[in-house]
Amino acid sequence: PIGEGGFTWASYHDFAKAHDYSGQQLTITTRTGGANETDLNNVLAYFAEATGAKVSHLGNLKDFKQAVVTNHEGGTSPNITGIQLVGFGKDMAKRGAFTPQCYDMANCELLDWFRDNYASGQDWIDSGTWEGPDGKKHWYGPNYFTFHFENVYYVPENFEDAGYSIPRTQDELKTLENRIVADGGTPWCHGLFAEGSTGFTGGDMMEDILLRREPIEFFDKLYANETRLDDLRIQGAMQELGQKILSETKVDGGPKAVESLDWRTAAVGIFSNPPKCYMYHQGSYVTSYLPKTKKFGEWDFFYFPPVANRPDLAKSPVLGGGAFMTISKDNPVARGFMEWLKTPIAHELWMAQGGFLTPHKHVNTEVFVDEASAKMNEILMNGDPFRFDPGDVMPAAVGGVCWNRTMVDFVGGKSAGDVLRVCQEVWDKLK
Repeated sequence: PIGEGGFTWASYHDFAKAHDYSGQQLTITTRTGGANETDLNNVLAYFAEATGAKVSHLGNLKDFKQAVVTNHEGGTSPNITGIQLVGFGKDMAKRGAFTPQCYDMANCELLDWFRDNYASGQDWIDSGTWEGPDGKKHWYGPNYFTFHFENVYYVPENFEDAGYSIPRTQDELKTLENRIVADGGTPWCHGLFAEGSTGFTGGDMMEDILLRREPIEFFDKLYANETRLDDLRIQGAMQELGQKILSETKVDGGPKAVESLDWRTAAVGIFSNPPKCYMYHQGSYVTSYLPKTKKFGEWDFFYFPPVANRPDLAKSPVLGGGAFMTISKDNPVARGFMEWLKTPIAHELWMAQGGFLTPHKHVNTEVFVDEASAKMNEILMNGDPFRFDPGDVMPAAVGGVCWNRTMVDFVGGKSAGDVLRVCQEVWDKLK
């Protein structure tokens, strides 16, 4: 009920007083489904109650990109389109599918607000700044519904029984891996299969490794293809990943199992008795697939550690993603919805349902649905810098298809150089 609980209801009431859209229509489409779609619809109900607007939301997991293109070409776009795949968003921005929130990047109050009120605010602004049909860079909208890849999940009881400690550096992590093997155990579980995006888990872990191996300036070159994908430094990150998931002794079932195992099934290996593995690297969203009978505390996670004693490297980098909310059919309610996303309440209402992180500095973190979510959000808030998943930022033909396939071919036995070179050739053809 409005006014109850620890939510920042003042932000709700202030917004409601300033925005009356009685009887007006707001249409939204996002790439959400299942529980996430229900959670978002619950948040939208409060927006409708505050403003009097009639809100309809379509979640589309199966053919989202095709629908966005079709709607744009047919002049039937909804008011708001949530874009998780930044590479696809960039493609559509060039085609004029979205209305910029800031045309003049040097003089825009909205940008100042997000710099000040979002953790790593400039990083989020950069990720949502795309080239328009005029050939100039514009800012198209804020991120909403955030996740990151920095978690290594484990079972504390298993660590305690074996006498293992949480690694704080990459060297300590490698020492732990070797100790687990020497003790007769298996350090990692990993699975590449994911319907529609097989291989993404390997890509995420490799990117996390690269983010720690190389200076942030080199990592950033990936986005614009200012370094070749088969650069020796990227090959090195892939080979380091291979030391974990291509090893018969370091990953459950060996590489053949990795190639076919569903990524969600792989997550539960840490709960076996004896454990199939001691660690599982994956995003903050994987908690939805952990056994419901296991409560936080019976499982936990630690931050994928950085490299120590390298002042040229980022000390606490965070890699992740989320949805950028863009205006695809401009009207006053769409503009009001963008203002709604600046309020703490718009974030807290989803935080209380679960599966949602936010870089908003002014939310009440006590309303998070559980302690695990609050702990994950601390990683996001303390990240320096934050970087968006390169696979989602690359052109869709590269990041959404080739980048994932690269991991499948690598685990299947091809060399890092060969698989990355194929992906670079795909990008070259787009230029």
